[in-house]
Amino acid sequence: MTATTLPTRQPRWRRASGVEMLGPVSDSGLVHVTCLVQRRDGQVIQISELLNIVLASAEPNQSLQAWARTISEAYGNELSVDGLNHLIDSKLVPLGLVEDAAAESTAAIRLPKANPLLALRLRSTILPAPVARRIAGWLAPLFFPPVVVAAVTGLVLIDVALFLTGDAMSALQQVLVSPGFLLALFALLTTGALIHELGHAAACSYGGGKPGAIGFGIYIVFPAFFTDVTDSYRLSRVSRIRTDLGGLYFNVWCVLAAGVGYLLTGNAILLLLVIVMQIQMLQQLPPTIRLDGYFILADLAGVPDLFSRVGPVVRSLIPGRAPDPRVAELRPAARRIVTSWVVIVIPLLIFVLAWTVWSLPIIIEQTVAAIRVHAQTITSAWAAGQPPEFVLAALSIFLLVLPLAGLAVILTQLVLSLMQFVNLRIVAWRGKSDRTEPGRRRERNTAVNAFRPLPEPAKAAPPETKVNEPAELPPREPAPLVSREARTSFLVKERSEPPAADGWRGALARATDLSVPPSRAEHNRRLLAQMVSRHWVGPRTTSVVNGKGGVGKTVTTAMLAAVFGRYGGIGVLAWDNNDTRGTLGWRTEQDWHDASLKDLVPAAEWLLSPAAQVSDLARFVHHQSADKYDVLRSNPELLANEQRITSDVFDALHRVATKYYRMVLFDSGNDESAPRWLRMIDVTDQLVIPTTTQPESAESAALLLEALRDRDDRSARLASNAVVVVLRSERASTPSQARRIADGFAAIARSVIIVPFDAALHDGALRFDSLKSRTRNAWLEAGAAVASGLDDERAGSVRRTDAVVTNVATALSSSPRSPRIGAPVRPQK
Repeated sequence: MTATTLPTRQPRWRRASGVEMLGPVSDSGLVHVTCLVQRRDGQVIQISELLNIVLASAEPNQSLQAWARTISEAYGNELSVDGLNHLIDSKLVPLGLVEDAAAESTAAIRLPKANPLLALRLRSTILPAPVARRIAGWLAPLFFPPVVVAAVTGLVLIDVALFLTGDAMSALQQVLVSPGFLLALFALLTTGALIHELGHAAACSYGGGKPGAIGFGIYIVFPAFFTDVTDSYRLSRVSRIRTDLGGLYFNVWCVLAAGVGYLLTGNAILLLLVIVMQIQMLQQLPPTIRLDGYFILADLAGVPDLFSRVGPVVRSLIPGRAPDPRVAELRPAARRIVTSWVVIVIPLLIFVLAWTVWSLPIIIEQTVAAIRVHAQTITSAWAAGQPPEFVLAALSIFLLVLPLAGLAVILTQLVLSLMQFVNLRIVAWRGKSDRTEPGRRRERNTAVNAFRPLPEPAKAAPPETKVNEPAELPPREPAPLVSREARTSFLVKERSEPPAADGWRGALARATDLSVPPSRAEHNRRLLAQMVSRHWVGPRTTSVVNGKGGVGKTVTTAMLAAVFGRYGGIGVLAWDNNDTRGTLGWRTEQDWHDASLKDLVPAAEWLLSPAAQVSDLARFVHHQSADKYDVLRSNPELLANEQRITSDVFDALHRVATKYYRMVLFDSGNDESAPRWLRMIDVTDQLVIPTTTQPESAESAALLLEALRDRDDRSARLASNAVVVVLRSERASTPSQARRIADGFAAIARSVIIVPFDAALHDGALRFDSLKSRTRNAWLEAGAAVASGLDDERAGSVRRTDAVVTNVATALSSSPRSPRIGAPVRPQK
């Protein structure tokens, strides 16, 4: 019987019902285009241009191939069907922006909603969107420029007149002694706050936007009104800033009305209203929390939600870290604004929050005591038949309870956010993926979008701009020809140094995109790095020598190889040239095999042939993944008589090394009379003499230099050109001890470098990244000292000119065994 496989139903994707395309964000602070869409539940989401094209072209009756082709033509880059499926499954479906038209019933998807920390809570609607929109349309003409100029001029005149004629202290005393006056002042201020929100809605309508509902809620710990003007993101930056200032502008009209009323009637309440309302207007301007000043700054930067950038900016300010993607996506001016805001405002908010939590017991105690007093007032006012006192006491209790309720909500959200953060870290540690963060609504005095657009592929180049052709000009005499030496070349330009990358200067440069100059220390490090990154014509050989053991030859070889490998690129070999138990293989990474120099000997003839390739050498050397150099090991498990090589074999192996590597560094043994040691000196271009701060170590190094001077002229030149590295190998060694040793070598060597104590040099594998920064700088300086000896005429004067290999075949015939190059190496133990 043959099993019948039912065909899999293919979904027919369409834009979800109720989703409205709001268009691109105007004057955005992001480097790429972003667009707005609104779901049926009112949530506004900011998406990338690519996702906007996908949504705009979503039709249920078209195939995925046709849909992908339509998107590719509109976007200018090719989008495959797999890429389209990825966008649908990972972005659009989780956000509730597309749905399956072929599904019998739409599954109840829990759509993500914005839930920012400093947002309005316990919200309720006062004026629905249609009503607010209609009223805003009626009031929009107040934003005609002549009307605005007249209102601001009137405000100045009213303030001057009230300053000259008003008695603020007398008015305050009258209001405070009368509960009825206090209630009237509170009612007028509340009405002014509602008019403030109407100003935002009217400004949005004047610019061509559609304002939403006006409502009431608790912001942080205070009651507040809000206006949904998310649609203003479609408007220009000027229109958005007008929307931000619209509330304050309508407060100006309130002040004008109250001021004129006071001048006509002398009512103390109106004078206090003028003063208190202007104080409230000033309180709206600081961009610390989501009040008018915050939105003004956000719209100046072109960034919808500054609070969503706090984490990325803080991470980008950490020295040594690359800018966070959410910081790198900002334009330079926007990056400077956001970074400055984070550096100034966030510490202030943290201080205020910490003070509030610290003072919470006192706040609760005093609030409860005040509620008891007002409760007694309510009882006595009810018994005495005094409605104003009763209403004022009840209102006071209400206003006292609301901040406590808001504070409880904030602290609860803080705890939940902390728990969520810890949970996300745990999930990330386990390798699970996080959900895409949704967009956020923009509301006055409440949460703004924390939009995170989808990264997109590079767009096609824009078409060329047509320009008017110039009118025909009369002919003119040709300019006289000058010689190349006489004219200024167009190619000669001053080299501008890249901005700082380290320390606070580097953090500031990454966060703000400013061209912050590097410090003197970083400038010097860059000069040293340029020296060690040079590629010379022909290979170079450096030998690390000292006849005494335990003086840091292996450490010096590995660190110099790491410096040249990291800064100069590939082509660096560290060779353990040791008859006895060399430790270079123990202190460095082992590759997939355990081959040593002895395994390379039979293959040298093949490696020197034209048919050999660089990759053939990989079975004999051990690559250091982070430090970018290779190690040719000796075998520390064999006795000296089992791995001795003749001078001819050494020459053949050295010729292999210099064929495949631009830099060869020898970690030498302690036997200065061994043939391979002497032959190493003959092929050396630069000597490095390591020593510790122990007198016997330094004396051994000095005796070696003296012996080389007496050997022959070439060895004498090597000795005078030597670089001495003084290692503080013991924690107890002092800088003065190291300096004394360095001063002693200053007269007999070209350069002396002191390397500070670093525990990472004494235990385990030798890795450049494991060192402290000052130790890395010292090794970089040592590498530059070596490079300077290889880069000038002194290197040529000491380099060998005679042939180093006379008969490779004869040299290899004396080796213990001669397997062909294709023979497998012993498996790793």
